[in-house]
Amino acid sequence: VYKIKPLELRKYVQKFVEIITIDGEKLSGTVYTIDPVSESVVLITQKNGNTCMDIVMGHAVKSLVISSSNVCTDPQEIFPSVSINISKEEVELRKQKLKSWLCQNRIPVEEDGELLRLKDALQIHPPYGKDQCLSGNEIILGRVQDLIGTMPDTGDM
Repeated sequence: VYKIKPLELRKYVQKFVEIITIDGEKLSGTVYTIDPVSESVVLITQKNGNTCMDIVMGHAVKSLVISSSNVCTDPQEIFPSVSINISKEEVELRKQKLKSWLCQNRIPVEEDGELLRLKDALQIHPPYGKDQCLSGNEIILGRVQDLIGTMPDTGDM
C-alpha cells in the first residue's frame, strides 16, 4: 500500500520544505501533515499576513526537500487561537445552564473543576459551547454537540 514508509514521511512534518510539482511549479512552506497512502502534503504558508493551507496531491509531487531545519513544534504558531473575552461570571453562568440542559435531557454530567464531564466519554471546556467538546467517540461527540446546539438562549455558544 505504501510507496514510501510512513516513518520516512514523518521526517518532513513540521519542517520548512520546498516542493516541485510535475508541472514545474515551486511551492514552499511548513508541512502540517502527509497522508501516507496518497502521499498528499498539507502545506502551511503565509500570504499577505494570513495563514493559508494548500494540499498538494501526492501524484503531483516530483520532489520534496527540507529547505530549512526550522521546526514549528507548536500548532498554535501555525493556527493561532481566537481569543474570546467573556467574563468569569458569564462563563460560570454558561456552565450552569449547560449542566442543567444536559441533566434535563437525561445526560449524566459531572463537574470536575472547570470541566464538565460525561463519565469518561466526553469533556466540555470553558466557555462551554459545542466547539469546546472533546471526545474520542465521534457518535457521542456529534450527539452532544447537536444537543448543545438546540439549547435555548445559547447566544454565541
